[in-house]
Amino acid sequence: MRTSILFLLLLVGPVFAQETVKEEPPAAVATDEIIVRGKTPPALRLEIERAENAVYERFNAINSTDDFDIHCTLEIATGTHIPQRVCAPVFLRNAQATAGKDRGRELQGFGSAGSEQIQAGMASYRYLRIEDEMRRLAGEDQEFLAALRRLTELRQRGEQAARARRER
Repeated sequence: MRTSILFLLLLVGPVFAQETVKEEPPAAVATDEIIVRGKTPPALRLEIERAENAVYERFNAINSTDDFDIHCTLEIATGTHIPQRVCAPVFLRNAQATAGKDRGRELQGFGSAGSEQIQAGMASYRYLRIEDEMRRLAGEDQEFLAALRRLTELRQRGEQAARARRER
């Protein structure tokens, strides 16, 4: 509650601190377009990326196991030349590597079938554990909670901006 009030004061405070300047209303001008100025999509994406980095750095510093550490990389998917930012926990990258190695061995006639399903099942279980860990840490660590709130706010702004662009 105290954090919500502080957040509201930070948002509303600058409004009350501004000088009131009386301007004469403009002559009757017909407008059919309203322009809202804000951050450009690339600037907002960069800010979201920085906020994600802050969340993952804090989470990596305070979580209970290195397998839960989340790292981001730029990856180029097959069929495109556009790199995408992919963030994944260590356990998932390890599971993908193990499944790939096992698949290679299987194709050579060594190894057993089904490793991919086993790795996927283990990753699903570990995702449940990492979500529980994030919830727990958000309740215990104010810095992590603040970083999560900031990221959520920026993502909501991004979604609103994308919605506004689609409606034009």
